[in-house]
Amino acid sequence: MRCLRQSLLCVLVVLTAQAHAGDEEQRDMVQRIFMASRDVHFKLDYPFVTQMYVQREQGNFTLSSGRGLLSVNDTATSAYDEAITHKINNFYKATNTRQHWVLNYLEPDSRWLFSFGYDSGAEADKLSIEQSAFLGLAKNFELSRDHHLMFTWGQWFGGKVTERPCLDAYDREYWCPNLTAWKDRPALNTDPGKTVLRT
Repeated sequence: MRCLRQSLLCVLVVLTAQAHAGDEEQRDMVQRIFMASRDVHFKLDYPFVTQMYVQREQGNFTLSSGRGLLSVNDTATSAYDEAITHKINNFYKATNTRQHWVLNYLEPDSRWLFSFGYDSGAEADKLSIEQSAFLGLAKNFELSRDHHLMFTWGQWFGGKVTERPCLDAYDREYWCPNLTAWKDRPALNTDPGKTVLRT
């Protein structure tokens, strides 16, 4: 039995080391729920929300996972000539209200935690984030009275990010935040990041 547990641990470590973190905030909430559920008197027999917000983004945009995507000032200054400035705040003002939530259910008998989430995305003149859905699964394995192993997996699906250029009077394309040529713009980091196994 001990050999089986060690093999399971090795497999989970390898799988988790290669997995993307769908949402660090969700992982932290799952860990807290499982720690509380170790108490014999803990009962949670109904669905519960771990994340919920409704907002209209202006200048600061995040991925569905909560990772920062882009933050812009109201005014852009050219990277080529500091004397050239333009107001860009209306280009990065969302036209929709973003809705984001994650709903969870802790199955009473098996103690598996199932999570489902939704993010409506954001739409601005020069940046859009498509809607996305979150799926998650978690389980706390009791190895002994004083030791446990927590397995969590979660991922946002969708949420494609699209940027659009600013145009000058000659229809040349520029990246709005610093007025550099569109082809020279920095790539936005849409990677959700890596996660590590937590025990």
